[in-house]
Amino acid sequence: MRAKVGEAGPPYTPYVQLSPPPTPTPTLYSAQFLPPSDVTAGVAFVLYVYEGGPVCFDDIAIRVAPP
Repeated sequence: MRAKVGEAGPPYTPYVQLSPPPTPTPTLYSAQFLPPSDVTAGVAFVLYVYEGGPVCFDDIAIRVAPP
C-alpha cells in the first residue's frame, strides 16, 4: 500500500508518501508530516495492489494539527 498527500493541482508535488506494510490483523498506523508553509489545498490518495486475498481499509483520516 502507498498513501500520498500532495498538491491538489499540477504539478501534484507530494508532501509525503507513506508505505505502511499490510498486516493479517487490524493495525493502527499513523504518521505526522509538515507541508510547505504556502499550502492552501491538498489531496490524498491511497494506492493499493495486492492479489493475496481480501483487504479492508477503514477510518482513513487526514487531520490538520493545531499550531
